[in-house]
Order: sequence, then structure tokens, then C-alpha cells
Amino acid sequence: MNCIIVDDDRMSRAVLEKCVNETAFLELVGQYSNAMDARVAISSKKVDLIFLDIEMPEMSGLEFIQSFPDVPQIIFVTSKTDYAVEAFEYDVTDYVTKPVNYERFLKAAEKARRIHDVFEGENTGGMDFFVKCDSKMVKINLNELNFVEALGDYVRLITNDKKYTVLSTMKAFDAKLPSDIFMRVHKSFIINLRKIERIEKNVVHIDDLRIPISRTYKEGLKKRLTTL
Repeated sequence: MNCIIVDDDRMSRAVLEKCVNETAFLELVGQYSNAMDARVAISSKKVDLIFLDIEMPEMSGLEFIQSFPDVPQIIFVTSKTDYAVEAFEYDVTDYVTKPVNYERFLKAAEKARRIHDVFEGENTGGMDFFVKCDSKMVKINLNELNFVEALGDYVRLITNDKKYTVLSTMKAFDAKLPSDIFMRVHKSFIINLRKIERIEKNVVHIDDLRIPISRTYKEGLKKRLTTL
């Protein structure tokens, strides 16, 4: 996995660089003392994972995430615990507090790798994708995927006849699923627009299941439905 380090503290960057160099599946492709430089770099490099500080001058780590429509996986590395709840609202992969020890770093990095591996299966014809479930790669057809539900550090995929629990964030799935077919309608739900049977008030009905629509996504859903 290609990764970058974004931290305004030189010593912190050095510690993280050492940790990355000791981790076989990570490749450091850049390190930056501020989020602005990192933002420019990401536009020209393939980056799978960012080790990101929160409190930085000019642009904070949280502002950095908000400035991207499709940000790579994020592992926050910070001396403060105050931001933990807010950070996870942005579907970050993990939250590591300083001083960083390698054991904790590796745990976070391996979590990121498992999420990354979900989307590394071969794509066949654009309508099939692979997920890692129970140590096996399982092929799922997009036409059969009804919706995705958040379950903490996991997501549950509901197909026509099966359910799969996969280690991933909703943000990661939302970024990979084709936007012409799927849409997020709630913090905890991504739906297949083609599977909608009816909508009543703030609820979508798919295959006799009721899925809530949050105010954040309600207007967007209305616009999408008028163009189908």
C-alpha cells in the first residue's frame, strides 16, 4: 500500500517513517509538514493510506478530510484524544495517540490493509467484485446487491439471498461502488437505487425491508430519483 505521512512535527514524522519502513506491506511515497502540500501531492500520486496529524497550522487534519470528495484511508496520529469521536464520524480507519509504539502502529496498519484487500479482487466485466469474508474471497454481482449496512468496523452486504460481513468502512465502500447505481441515504446505509420498491416519508422499502433516509441525504435522493 502506498502511504504518506502528514505531520508538522519533524520528530513525529521520523517515528512514523521508521514504523512504515519496518512494515513490509507499506511503501512510503511522501511525507509533508502541512496538509496543503499533502493535498497537492495526492492529486499527482497514487495514495492508499495517509497517516495524518490533526492539529496543524493553516489546515487541520479534519479540514483536510473535509476538503476531499474521495480521500484515501486515514489513520489519525495525534497527541490529543479529544477528537476521537469527531474523527470517526468521517469514517477514518483508526485513531492512534502519540507517542506511537510499533505494536499499536502495526495494528492500525493491518486494519487498513484488510480494508484495502477487500477491493483488490479481480473485477470481471464491471458488474462483479470480490470481498474478503471468513478468510475467503467471495464474488458478488452488483445487480444482486440490495444495500450495504454499517456495523461498527464492519459492513454487512445484503444480496438477493445472502448476507456477508466484511471488514471495511462505509466510506471505503461508498467510494468504490458505482455512483450511477448506488447511493448513501443514511450514515449507516448505502442502497441500490434499482432495488427501491417504494418510498414512504423517510423510509425506503427494499425487498420488504425498511431503510431510513436521513435529512442529510433526502434532497439528494429526490434529485436522483427524478433522473432515473
